[in-house]
Amino acid sequence: MNNTIREVSVDLEDWRDEQDAWNNRSTFFVELHNREDRKAQVTNFILFVKEENLLPLAGASVLDVGCGVCDYALGLAREGYKVRRQALICLMA
Repeated sequence: MNNTIREVSVDLEDWRDEQDAWNNRSTFFVELHNREDRKAQVTNFILFVKEENLLPLAGASVLDVGCGVCDYALGLAREGYKVRRQALICLMA
């Protein structure tokens, strides 16, 4: 899927700078989520909540409060849960 931006209602140079910044952040988070220590942390978390019977039935909705970079939310989504997330910074505003 390709999208073409035809009109920008802000200064084009500022818009490109912001776009570049978001693209760089995106690369950072992809690399972060692919680190073996992060993957192991998520695997251990999901194993713990399963062993403690803290998860609802498969396919149910779960809430990740204070999701940060969404490691756990992504892990739960891979397990088939419908994940809602809320960053703490939004709750403090």
